[in-house]
Amino acid sequence: MTISPWKETTAIVRPASDAVVIYQVDKSTISPQVDKTKLLAPLSTDEIERYNKFRFDKDKLTFGIARFALRYICGQMLTQPPASISFDYNEFGKPYLPGVPNFHFNLSHSGSLILLAFCNHAALGIDVEKYKHHVRHMDLAKSVFADSEMEQLKSLETRDIIHGFYNCWSKKESFIKAKGKGLQIPLSQFGVRIVDEGYANLLHVNWETSEIFKWQLFNLATKQDYAAACTCHIHINTVELFDISQFISGNVL
Repeated sequence: MTISPWKETTAIVRPASDAVVIYQVDKSTISPQVDKTKLLAPLSTDEIERYNKFRFDKDKLTFGIARFALRYICGQMLTQPPASISFDYNEFGKPYLPGVPNFHFNLSHSGSLILLAFCNHAALGIDVEKYKHHVRHMDLAKSVFADSEMEQLKSLETRDIIHGFYNCWSKKESFIKAKGKGLQIPLSQFGVRIVDEGYANLLHVNWETSEIFKWQLFNLATKQDYAAACTCHIHINTVELFDISQFISGNVL
């Protein structure tokens, strides 16, 4: 498999059948004084209700931009107006588009970064995590990581533990999101390789050994103090990375 470097783009293209396309939006490039009417215009009633439930403006803005970008990208890929996109949700809360077969997507946001991943082949998961330097990472890892992951984390130099922790955490989150069951899957019941060796970094799955042969799971390069990861089907050959921050900021909003 090949992964492209991040490239700025103004074009939204539906991925080939053997590819994953990931779009990045950096919220820090978008003014907090963005036109809220324009931002919320394509959102559904339930999305606006969710937007209004956020207490802080920064959280409202993140949610609004993420849903705006998701609708805009889906609309471009499916040649539909963004407001006409109708999402449904599985029993674990993962969104999908009913009546649009083989169109898979996932999104994640943390801090100022929003990542949106798309695939025409099979389910996928994406995750981004902003580092929290005040957290006692080894203590937290003991409560959620598999034994195999703890051994890897303990082998790292002290200065590398925070990077290892978030590389591992983002991989694990991307995997359970690809599975579509969220935290119904205990994080300690499967293990990943903290430092990537190629793209098949799922080491073991306690409930089904064959799972490790179905998925590719790997970290993505991103901005300082962030970790990101993607899980996709084993038959994916290409991952294309595009930054649409300036496009969203200057041309859409």
